[in-house]
Amino acid sequence: MKLRTQISLGYLGLVLIVMVSAIYFIFEMNRLDRINQSLTSVDFQARRQEIEEKGMLDDIFDYDLKYLATSDPDYLKGMRNRQADYESNFSSLTRLLEDPVEKQRADQIGVTYTRYKAVFDRRRAPAVADSTEAQIDLDNQKYDLTQQLRTLYGDLEQATHDSMQHRLVESDAARERAQRVALAAGLLAIFLSVVLSLVSAQRISSPLAKLIEGTRKIAGGKFESEIEILRRDEFGELAQAFNKMARRLHELDEMMKGFVMHISHELKSPLAAIQESSDLLLMQEMGTLTESQRRLVTISKEKSVVLARRINDLLDLSRIDAGVMEYQFVPSRLSEVLQPAIETATPLLREKNLTLSPAVESDTEITMDPHRITQVIENLLSNAIKFSRNDSIICLKSRQASALELQPVFQSWDGAAAKMRNAGARFLVVTVEDNGPGIPVRESKKIFERFYQTSHGKQYFQGGTGLGLAICKSIVEAHQGLIWVESEVDRGSRFSFAIPEGLATGLRKSDHVV
Repeated sequence: MKLRTQISLGYLGLVLIVMVSAIYFIFEMNRLDRINQSLTSVDFQARRQEIEEKGMLDDIFDYDLKYLATSDPDYLKGMRNRQADYESNFSSLTRLLEDPVEKQRADQIGVTYTRYKAVFDRRRAPAVADSTEAQIDLDNQKYDLTQQLRTLYGDLEQATHDSMQHRLVESDAARERAQRVALAAGLLAIFLSVVLSLVSAQRISSPLAKLIEGTRKIAGGKFESEIEILRRDEFGELAQAFNKMARRLHELDEMMKGFVMHISHELKSPLAAIQESSDLLLMQEMGTLTESQRRLVTISKEKSVVLARRINDLLDLSRIDAGVMEYQFVPSRLSEVLQPAIETATPLLREKNLTLSPAVESDTEITMDPHRITQVIENLLSNAIKFSRNDSIICLKSRQASALELQPVFQSWDGAAAKMRNAGARFLVVTVEDNGPGIPVRESKKIFERFYQTSHGKQYFQGGTGLGLAICKSIVEAHQGLIWVESEVDRGSRFSFAIPEGLATGLRKSDHVV
């Protein structure tokens, strides 16, 4: 399932939950509104009419007593009018009532009131006027009925009150339910939103982190790196495309390395023949050379030496890539590696009238591959000579330092690996310092990458392959050391490398360093 579909379905479910909660909330609010309307239009109005009817009954009972006492027709007329008002009001009340208990009380009141009217009519009949016993009996019945009516109205008022209380309780319950549902829906929506966001973020960030890490490895030249994202969404498709690209880049890189190694080997034999021929010509074994011929042969030999050095650099790089670069670690003194490097650099120093100022603090014996360390120093001196101004000084220094002293350098150039250094370890530090054009800070780490050449200082030297410092870095790291540069633009550069003392002796092959 596509990632966008998963996210859309998740948020659709969240919207549905919110919609259902909203519908239920609206339903409860409508119910609460109906209850409130019932309280306003029914219960309160019924309560008001009940009070009015009790007053009307009292008026009827009062007219009853006055009429029977005086036989005044005006009292009878007033009683009839009041009865008409009461009956109209009572008829409206019975239609208004909804509660079964209230309706039952109202029915009882209607029956009792009808009986009361019948007894009253019998009491004022002419046939009863001459019978005192009959009058007393009817008066007693009428009195009982009036008391019953008052009691029934009291019961009706209580029933109305109970109905109102019941509706108020129901209203409170509906409001509480609506509040609980709204709160629960809100909390559930927040919880699901957070969960959905976290899950979505995790499902996005996790493959992204793998892709970023894979991209960094590819950018670092590790083309064999592939990422594992076993999904059927967009990230899975992207991972497949990424891995396909990485495999293709790895194939091309291997083809290029094989081509370079093959060409380098193929060039070594004819180049050796050119050098041997140049030596024979300069020795005049084949006949005497004129001065101009000697100069041309000398130039040819010098250029063949430069070309041989470039080919050796390519072969070294190929061996490093293949993990077959051999190192012979033996106890050696610093002077044993410095002297050959200085002798190699001397002719180049003379060409630009440069002065080499060596400052060796101690000639301690440490375990290293002297040939490879000499190669590193030769490369650093060669670069210093290329970029130095004529008639200037190049400094070659060495010293011993502890890991604690070098900790800032390790942290800046070696990152997390600096934490693994033994604080008590001792290092041999060799530095080559020139007063050339310097290196911009943004390029200080890039110059150790293969084929990279800084654009600053082209006025002093043009050419080179950009492989020397990459090979130096591999050699130093094979010695479990670190190489770095400190530089200021237009004020020169200071290249240093540090290798630990106390490495084990013997023959070892390098790891695959890119």
